[in-house]
Amino acid sequence: MEQRNGRIDRKLQREDVVRCHYFVFTQRPEDHVIRTLVRKTETIRRELGSLSPVLERRIEDLFAEGLKPSLATNIEMIDADASGRRAAEVELESVRKRKVELSRELESLDDYLEESKDYVGLNPPDFINAISTALELNNCPPLQGGPDRWKFPEIHGRAWFRAMDALRAPKPKDQDFYEWRASSPIRPIVFQSPTHIDEGVVHMHLEHRVVQRLLGRLRAQGFVHNDLARACVGQTDDAIRRVVLLGRISLYGPGASRLHDEIIAVTARWIDPIARKGPLVPYAEDTEKLTLAVLEKSFESARARRVGEAVERKLQEAAPQDVADLLPHLQARAASVTASAEAILGTRGRQEAEAMRRIIEDQRKRIVARKEEVKRNEGQLTLGFDKMELLQLEEERKDWDKRLTAIGREVDEEPARILKSYEVQAHRVEPIGVVYLWPISG
Repeated sequence: MEQRNGRIDRKLQREDVVRCHYFVFTQRPEDHVIRTLVRKTETIRRELGSLSPVLERRIEDLFAEGLKPSLATNIEMIDADASGRRAAEVELESVRKRKVELSRELESLDDYLEESKDYVGLNPPDFINAISTALELNNCPPLQGGPDRWKFPEIHGRAWFRAMDALRAPKPKDQDFYEWRASSPIRPIVFQSPTHIDEGVVHMHLEHRVVQRLLGRLRAQGFVHNDLARACVGQTDDAIRRVVLLGRISLYGPGASRLHDEIIAVTARWIDPIARKGPLVPYAEDTEKLTLAVLEKSFESARARRVGEAVERKLQEAAPQDVADLLPHLQARAASVTASAEAILGTRGRQEAEAMRRIIEDQRKRIVARKEEVKRNEGQLTLGFDKMELLQLEEERKDWDKRLTAIGREVDEEPARILKSYEVQAHRVEPIGVVYLWPISG
């Protein structure tokens, strides 16, 4: 009965309040036994705070031969003796300590989650736009719908079959695989984790199989799609002509794993080459922030008309020289950003390595404490154990010893492996495009 309650009232349950109803017959003797058992165990829990192992064993022994009407009287006579109460108190004290530790761990995990969010800097609207852009690179329509649920298009092709299956409802065991695929549509997707169990939607996150495929395509081809690797013009309401040189920094770890990607920019006021007296001079920090804000604003809405052909020709002719003027400044900026990123990665690696060391050490402490507890209370613990139960206890002891031996290795190997995974083995800096911000007035 308690097992059923636990399976109903669990995380992601839709309802705030869950009621478990038990239907009994007042005239049936067996139901009288059940009512007596429930009432008695509730009384013991109210007095002791928990049902001790000794009392649990006594109740199990009573029911060993089945549910008999005569059991009601025997159940009423069950009580905790002095040793049973002491066992319950020891058990409860360990539970209380563990509860305090769990509360601290949850607070620490909440802080770590917020730090991770700040570090990743994942903005949901940007994430959605990236997925839509990657879909367009695969010749598919972008995401439709929103703001909470989105319609994901079907991507055809043998290479996408398995990935798209992750967006369908789970396959029934007795249904043919190809029949299931043909009859199961793509489910709507959401970008916020559901607060309850909902198999009608798919939660899209950075580690989802489909997202990994799409973002991989975007990283590989996104910067050359529609000639974005060369130059483009954005029209603005600002009166000043500006130029932005964009570059990408990529840091790689062991096995060419990508540790860090970042877009950097160098901005400057654009001056017609005919009127220039020297190379373009990058903006200072404040003016650069203003220029990047103007660039972001230019993305918000498409202009009804393009710049004139004469302006296009002028900018195309000036682009090589503009890039040459600003490239040294981009490389200097890249060196600074790379050093900063390496320092952040190193710090994060040390933090995760230390966190892993604490996890392994805590596991070792719990196993040692459990072994000592069993050894200290072995006489009472094994009271009434049959041969199979004693054998099971011995197997648990062997598992504990085996795990402690493995922990002796892991406590050094696992943190070292984490540190190694954050070491930057190679980095790459490349200019990926130049953007001109041209006043709408011309």
